[in-house]
Order: sequence, then C-alpha cells, then structure tokens
Amino acid sequence: MQPAKSKKQIFTFLILVFLLSSVFYFLILHAADLRGGGGLYVRTLMWCPALAAFATLRLNRRSFSELGRRWGTYQFQSWLIPLLYTAITYAMVWATGLGGFGNPDFFKTASDTLGLHGSIWISLPLYILLAVCLA
Repeated sequence: MQPAKSKKQIFTFLILVFLLSSVFYFLILHAADLRGGGGLYVRTLMWCPALAAFATLRLNRRSFSELGRRWGTYQFQSWLIPLLYTAITYAMVWATGLGGFGNPDFFKTASDTLGLHGSIWISLPLYILLAVCLA
C-alpha cells in the first residue's frame, strides 16, 4: 500500500473517531455525570474506535477480514439463541396476559437515566438501542 493512501486512511479513521465520539462526549457533558445514561454513554464511547475502523474499511473498499476477526457459527449462535428464547418467553407472557407491554415506570426510568428529559419517543428507542448493543 502506498504511503499516501495509508495516510489518507489513518486521517479518515481519526476524523470518524472524533465525529462518533463527539456525540457521546456531548451526551456525557449534558448529563453532567459519567454515569449519565446509566453508564451507556461511556460504554458506547468505547465502541467508537471499532465503529470508525469498520467504517474506514468500508469506505476504502477493504474487507473486514483484514482486521483478523472471523465470525463463525458459534458467534452467531451466541447472539441468536438468547434472542430466540427471550422472544418465546415474552410472546408467552403477553399472549397469556401475565404481563403487558408498556410499563410507564420503565419509560420514565429510561428517560431519566439518559438525562435527555425530552420526549419518551426519542429517549426510549435510544435507551433500548444502547442497552441492546452494549449488553
């Protein structure tokens, strides 16, 4: 690889890390606490370099396999099996009426945890996205 092309890719990576992490630094500062968002902001911040690396590879038409990480059957099963039995359990609970969807206490806690104090329709999906991706 030519040095100029390498420098361009390094610059791209650094810019992406800056842009991605700036969002979560803003949210942390807005919450005025490192525990803002229930700690989800800090955990998401730690993923920013990895996401920037993936985006840099994709922008330069390079393969993810160049990072030396291969995903096989077991890695996919480790994600899909818990999702499957959780979905079955929730479906049974909702179908039998033992539980319901839409606990107002959880909605308020999720909104307060993120420190956004805005619409529940913004804070709840953000909370769920961060919780699922970082769990």
